[in-house]
Amino acid sequence: TTCEEALYPWNSSPDLTKKLDALAKEGNCTLTGVGYCDLYWGTMVTNYMGSQYTVNKIIGESWYNVEDYGIALAQGHGAGLSIEEFNKTIGAYNDYDHDQMKAIVESGEYVPSYMWNQNGWLASKLGLHIVSQTQKCIPTTYPEDLYSSTLGRVIPAGQATGMKAIVTTTTEEGITLETACVGKVYSKDEYDINQWTLQGEPD
Repeated sequence: TTCEEALYPWNSSPDLTKKLDALAKEGNCTLTGVGYCDLYWGTMVTNYMGSQYTVNKIIGESWYNVEDYGIALAQGHGAGLSIEEFNKTIGAYNDYDHDQMKAIVESGEYVPSYMWNQNGWLASKLGLHIVSQTQKCIPTTYPEDLYSSTLGRVIPAGQATGMKAIVTTTTEEGITLETACVGKVYSKDEYDINQWTLQGEPD
């Protein structure tokens, strides 16, 4: 599956993961999440770390246009909400500590961002022991009205166009992981700039 949680569901759905793991072993098969996250958020990071003498902190961000992934993802990122609405819903857990966040995530009451599982995967792969893990969701905005084809309406200037979810993980080994995924509705100018960057300068 390309579902990001499936890359490392042990820190978000441990009970279900244990059941699926037992079934997979019983059936002599493997369940895994692969695609974008295992390469760009995973093995590229661990390979780069392998060439370093000392690592104290890993910082990374992944940016994407919510217009490319449908209405459920756009709404899940808060696109179209007022800042007050965003803070009352998506940002309501920003001040939770490690134990509080762990409890609501594992209970299924709250679905964390993709980086929650990613940091768990990185820590496991690197042999790091997690001390704490928290998440903060910050709304992204645009200074002008912005039309969203996914929402089918204009997002007024200053309202949430999406979010930046920051997951911070501290470990016994002293290495901190600070990763973020930024999903938002892009303006035409931002989108054109990104396309030019990806394609390179024209001949």
